[in-house]
Amino acid sequence: YLKPLGRKIIKEAKNIVFLSNSYKTRLCIIYPDISEEIINKSLVVPNGIDPFWIQNVNTEIKNVDKEFRIIYAGQINHNKNVHSIIDAVINLKEEIPNLCLTIIGSTGERSDYFQSLIKRIENLDYIKIKQRMSFDELKDEYLDHHVFIMPSFNETFGLVYAEAISQGLPVLFTRGEGFDRVFEEGEVGYSVDPSSINDIKLKLKEVYINYKDIQPGVHKNANNFSWDKIAVEYSKMYI
Repeated sequence: YLKPLGRKIIKEAKNIVFLSNSYKTRLCIIYPDISEEIINKSLVVPNGIDPFWIQNVNTEIKNVDKEFRIIYAGQINHNKNVHSIIDAVINLKEEIPNLCLTIIGSTGERSDYFQSLIKRIENLDYIKIKQRMSFDELKDEYLDHHVFIMPSFNETFGLVYAEAISQGLPVLFTRGEGFDRVFEEGEVGYSVDPSSINDIKLKLKEVYINYKDIQPGVHKNANNFSWDKIAVEYSKMYI
């Protein structure tokens, strides 16, 4: 019932700012009759990240010959789809024996969801769960890993993807949600279908196989989420 108001706002706006191209596409689907007008006045400007990450940008060259270390950092709940990450890693272990997974976040140890994860990884020494960390501690973990993954079912933008990129990590993110299409597919990582364990597994494998080719794109974009740069983009709209 608010669509007529939304249409009025869109038509009267000089510019429309989207966090990613995926949201621009979504709005065009909602208003197909004015989609061309939306496209003509739209800009894509992502969110920025805490200056800590920009001040500690890392572009170290890594290789996955000896180990392939996967990391997740965020809330540990059903929406973040941690269970599918675990299942995909378990399924991939036979093909990539040197892989391991670190899960970092608020555990909510009494929750049924957390307990179900504990049962999944029982006796699996290559999967570890750690408590939420400070920026400094998390930075050290990023430096010790090769790829960041967070296949949430729903995600507004996902600053944690940008933080991981600033630390030189390729990322796996949710197809059709906030971070999708901020970059071209394969430039800094891959989008995944969060409801498909097999797709998550295949994209992890793709990162592993193409790691040397993906790293340059990650390093090139490590500073893209500086609020100083983003502020300049916003200021251009008012000049």
